[in-house]
Amino acid sequence: MKIQATQQTNSGSEKSTRSNQASQQTILQAFKAGTMQLKTDEERAAKHQRIALAKTEIAGKSIDSNLEKHLFEGHPTVGDFDVHSPTGLHAYTDGRFPTKNYKVKRGRVETNETTNVVSTVSGNPNKIHTIDWKWDKSGDDIDLKSSTMFPQNMPKQHVIALVAGGLTSKTDEYIKHGMTFGIEKKGGTAYPVTE
Repeated sequence: MKIQATQQTNSGSEKSTRSNQASQQTILQAFKAGTMQLKTDEERAAKHQRIALAKTEIAGKSIDSNLEKHLFEGHPTVGDFDVHSPTGLHAYTDGRFPTKNYKVKRGRVETNETTNVVSTVSGNPNKIHTIDWKWDKSGDDIDLKSSTMFPQNMPKQHVIALVAGGLTSKTDEYIKHGMTFGIEKKGGTAYPVTE
């Protein structure tokens, strides 16, 4: 049995090695034929410089803490959190929805409870998309809230930088990875809109 398992593993790695060799040969043939050009050292250096400048610009951006909680945690921009009133939530944190801890008063006793987002997704989550959601402890009589969402794989600081605004075109391009969308700001909220 151990010999068979080893042979299967070797067979799999042989296929992978052959596939890599074929890919390398295709790249080499394209380069020799002049249909593929490698970047010069100057082009690589310029790209690394653009990325470094973008990262510095992104790190320097911030937004109001209430707006940040509104975007990432579904917290109202004004007032206290209410599990029965879904609001905000236009971005993910580390690709996930928030879990919200809140206090519940039953008579004289105040306890902590946890609630999670229950949603349906419309569109590709790694692009601008829409979710219809509510908190799972809100009850069946609560209507779903529709939220336009930033891409699920977009880092939190990138969302903050886009909402804060004032980015150079190169940084904006770096964050959006070829996607075209704008930021709509209404009242105390902000959310992505497709252009």
